[in-house]
Amino acid sequence: MGAKCVGFDAKKVGLKENCANCKNWDGKCLVQKLLNELYEESTKFRSMDSLMRSNKGVFLG
Repeated sequence: MGAKCVGFDAKKVGLKENCANCKNWDGKCLVQKLLNELYEESTKFRSMDSLMRSNKGVFLG
């Protein structure tokens, strides 16, 4: 299962968890700023940001 959206609020219970079934969706994500902030605080973002700033290759092994 993929990552769960922390801003997801179902319109109808039992339907698939996606943007079309979210109360925070009106053609664009209404909580996108919050999602971006949470991602930028994650260790995944910080490690990738550090690699990009140091101009070193990405180690995949």
